[in-house]
Amino acid sequence: GRADRFCEWERPLVIQLAGDDIPAMVRAAQRIEHMCDGIDVNFGCPQTCAQLSNYGAWLLERDLAKSCAIVRALVEAVAIPITVKMRL
Repeated sequence: GRADRFCEWERPLVIQLAGDDIPAMVRAAQRIEHMCDGIDVNFGCPQTCAQLSNYGAWLLERDLAKSCAIVRALVEAVAIPITVKMRL
């Protein structure tokens, strides 16, 4: 598998996801779970593309409940660690 393409010194290997569609985020996490050591949710992107697609810092600032629901759903859906990228 793809996870075999990485050397031990490259670990931990974390893949970042971004979005606001909870079922889609869960499906994506489940598809990549076997390829990495953890999944990072992007709540830090301040770019216009994030605003237009309602993810990143824009989602965290405007809908904290949904942001928390995304993280909660991912934690429940996969067996690897979930982290969050955010800017202070």
